[in-house]
Amino acid sequence: MRFRRAYRPWLVDIGSAAAFGSIAVFIVRYVLRDGGRILLLLPAVVLVYAAWLSFRSAVRRVHGKNVEQWALRALGRACPWPARFNIPSPAGGDIDAVIDAPSAQVAVEIKSWGGARVAQGQLVRANGMAIPDETLPQVLRNAQSIGAQPVLWLPASRRARSFVFHGVLVVNGPPDELLDALGGLRFGAT
Repeated sequence: MRFRRAYRPWLVDIGSAAAFGSIAVFIVRYVLRDGGRILLLLPAVVLVYAAWLSFRSAVRRVHGKNVEQWALRALGRACPWPARFNIPSPAGGDIDAVIDAPSAQVAVEIKSWGGARVAQGQLVRANGMAIPDETLPQVLRNAQSIGAQPVLWLPASRRARSFVFHGVLVVNGPPDELLDALGGLRFGAT
């Protein structure tokens, strides 16, 4: 068995936040100690802002990983079909879940958003914010790399519903909603 290093991208964000914050503190202490050179506080403010952005990114990533872990545990308990989790993808990265549903094998990508919907012909988050441009291509690429049907699952969504968008089954809601959608799996372009 090959050793796989744990995926913890938030560590870089936390390290960046600590570095930016430390440099900002150093600059402020320098300005206060020597007096004058008040213009040096401007870079310190910029560094504090960069530290805040890095820390906020780390919090989002940790939240996403926690939602993914919760969803995979819940799916593992509820799924009546064979399922494998965190499978390395031949296309790079990993596939969160591969499920052998009755009608097809599916590759499930989990996102921690509060849901998704179609607005003006685009897939957006439930709050109307645009989804990252790489999301749908990632879902499609990973599914195609193993010959499976692509599924984007948003388990943190409060409104349970599913729909097909550009050949990707988008499921909002808990594991039961995902399993219901997979039981009646039909893909078509919208």
